[in-house]
Amino acid sequence: MDDLNKDGVVNREDAVWLANFISNMSKQGAFGPRVGGLGIYGANAAHGPFVHVDVRGTLARW
Repeated sequence: MDDLNKDGVVNREDAVWLANFISNMSKQGAFGPRVGGLGIYGANAAHGPFVHVDVRGTLARW
């Protein structure tokens, strides 16, 4: 993850920024008929913030 929202820190808000970017691309048809899951995770002791993307055939957000 990088400081995508340019606020000077890398945190969950950067993952939210990325998830919104991916969601907007999906709404514009950038991924064709493939729909799936999009999850946002914050940092913990094991990893930094991240976004999970999958193709499950149904829309899911968490």
